[in-house]
Amino acid sequence: MLSIGIYSDKPDDVAIMKSVIQDFLINYNLMAKLTVFTNPDEFITVPGSYDMYIMDMDSADDVIELGKQMMTIDVGSRFIYFCTDTNQAYRAAKARADYFLAKPIDEKEFYEVLEEIKQKIKDDNLIIKLSDGERRVRANSLNYINIVKRCLCYHLTDGTMFDGQTLRTSFEKAISPLQHHKSKSFLFLPPSLLINIGEIKIVNRDNVVFENDDVLYIPKKAYDTVRNAWINYNRFVN
Repeated sequence: MLSIGIYSDKPDDVAIMKSVIQDFLINYNLMAKLTVFTNPDEFITVPGSYDMYIMDMDSADDVIELGKQMMTIDVGSRFIYFCTDTNQAYRAAKARADYFLAKPIDEKEFYEVLEEIKQKIKDDNLIIKLSDGERRVRANSLNYINIVKRCLCYHLTDGTMFDGQTLRTSFEKAISPLQHHKSKSFLFLPPSLLINIGEIKIVNRDNVVFENDDVLYIPKKAYDTVRNAWINYNRFVN
């Protein structure tokens, strides 16, 4: 199920957005949680996360600043900005918007953007099998994966963790999709550790410190491997 947040105080524009989104969901046989926000405090304190945010720059509030704040809270979400003034495209780009669309809303253009985001969400997300179902997580929300009591244990950037299914194959085979993820941020340390080097801020001789200050101890013999991968990754992304 997709989750979509709209920030706008323009009812007519919201109605058009909802109509296009509804057509999109029907055509792809998808379900979605759709929430409309008109209040900055409510928007910033929203629980959970959204796959995409649709930001109306014609709203009374400074939507650019709200979007920048939310990007630090809900890392990995996609942001679409709408505005009547096309000169505002520069501000949206500077705020790292994924898309800027001019008003009046071009329904065909908006639909095509939704299709592109759908594919990006598919690429960015993992479906993890649990003992009682499935869980969808963003690849960039993982710090590392290891084995606990024969289960894959997923450690997330928000400090939480959860167990997947009991391991019935090799660890390396189980985490293979992440090893080859397009972000190129995952490093496999045999026999049973996968680290998201994109979330590391410090590499020490016997441990790494993640952006959320979690500490993971590693074999000292793995120091050079981790440090070199971390340095090369940061060259790649920068």
